[in-house]
Amino acid sequence: MDVGGWGVPEYRPENWWRFLNAFGAAVLLALGLVLAVFAVQSVDPWAYALSGLTLSVGGLWAVRVPRVRVVCTNDSLVVVGSLWTRRVPRRAITSVDHDPHKAIVGWRTARGGWRFTPLTMLWGGTYGWMPQRSRGTRSRFLRHVQTWSRRTN
Repeated sequence: MDVGGWGVPEYRPENWWRFLNAFGAAVLLALGLVLAVFAVQSVDPWAYALSGLTLSVGGLWAVRVPRVRVVCTNDSLVVVGSLWTRRVPRRAITSVDHDPHKAIVGWRTARGGWRFTPLTMLWGGTYGWMPQRSRGTRSRFLRHVQTWSRRTN
């Protein structure tokens, strides 16, 4: 299914989404640098730990923002998020919420446990800030994932 002109069953967030997330990562990195300066001046171990954590998360976020996407392969749904990547087997998917306000994929593990994978890059603004075109594109892709997950290999 060519959703939004991509030519493959894949969703990549819009440029404005990427810009906002890159800006958020830059703010987190700047905060980490401020905390690092404070840590050096105060020699407080908590300040060192907090600055290290803030710089690590901000750096990881900045590196991963360009890679964020959701891909439907032949046998699995690959969710590359801002902080982690998860591969959900196609046959394990039990539900797909196609509302962009709460895009979540429900699935079962090999042992029968329930898991939920949030598709945060598809979450729409609950307060109406997202352009209608973006909301429609995200909803169409989520419906495609729902249909794709129900087909057999």
